[in-house]
Amino acid sequence: FTNNSLASLPDGMELPLLTNGNQMFTNNPLTSLPDGMELPLLTNGYRMFNGNSITSLPDVMTLSSLTNGYEMFYNNPITSAIGLNLHEINNGGNFMNYANLPSNQYSNILIEIEANNPNDNVTIHFGSSKFNPTATEARKNLTSAPRNWIITDGGLDI
Repeated sequence: FTNNSLASLPDGMELPLLTNGNQMFTNNPLTSLPDGMELPLLTNGYRMFNGNSITSLPDVMTLSSLTNGYEMFYNNPITSAIGLNLHEINNGGNFMNYANLPSNQYSNILIEIEANNPNDNVTIHFGSSKFNPTATEARKNLTSAPRNWIITDGGLDI
């Protein structure tokens, strides 16, 4: 479905068995994903939604098996990702480079990652999203030894 004119995906679309979404919906005019879209077995999301106009992810989008999220949501102006979980991500380079999530949502994502993702030395990009003081410790734990994550974001929201 790369480089076509998909403006939307069907309501209720689920891809519960998809493991490889490599460039699946790249360069389409998508502005959102269907409510309830879950990708629990997706491991390779390389550029899956790159170059769309997605502004929000479905509430509680399940990406719990995602390991390669490189440029998955690259060049999308995402402003909402409630409940996003990334339990296994180990490559998030330019994951959401244009994102500007509300600080409470982004803070919850950082806290969730720190508590549930066992990987070290991960690079991930959350655009200009800022975290609030509740996520300071989680972010510090991720970016300090031995975890050594490289997180690009908008910094602390004070």
